[in-house]
Amino acid sequence: MSDLQCPATVLVLRGDAPADLLQRHRVAGVVTSGARTTTAERVAGSVGAPVVRRELAGDTVTTLEELADLHRGETLLVVAEDDVADALLTRLLGRVAAGTLRARPVVELAVDADGWVLRSVADPQDAIGG
Repeated sequence: MSDLQCPATVLVLRGDAPADLLQRHRVAGVVTSGARTTTAERVAGSVGAPVVRRELAGDTVTTLEELADLHRGETLLVVAEDDVADALLTRLLGRVAAGTLRARPVVELAVDADGWVLRSVADPQDAIGG
C-alpha cells in the first residue's frame, strides 16, 4: 500500500451484519448483484448510501477494482451470496485464508495500486448481539 492515492476499503458482508459493525465506516455505496437486493437496500438505507448493482459472478475482482478506483478513500460494502463472497476472498487471499474467514459476518479489505490487503474481520459473536 504505497501509492499516493488513498486506498479504497471494501467490506464483504455475509448474512445480516448488525448496523453497529458498519457505523465506523462511511459507506459510499452498497454493491450487490441482485440476489440479495433486499438485504442490500435495507443496509444501504441504514447507512445512508446508494445501492450499486453490478454483476458479481465471474470476474468479481475486476469489477470491484473498477468500483474502488471511483471511490478512493471511501468504503464500498459488498452484499453477495456466500458462494460469490467465498470465490472473491479465495481469489484475493488464497484458499487457506479464505477458508478461515467463512464464519465471519464482515471481512474488511483495502485496495490500492499495489493490490489487496486484509485489514480485519468481524467476530461471529458480534453478529449474535454481543
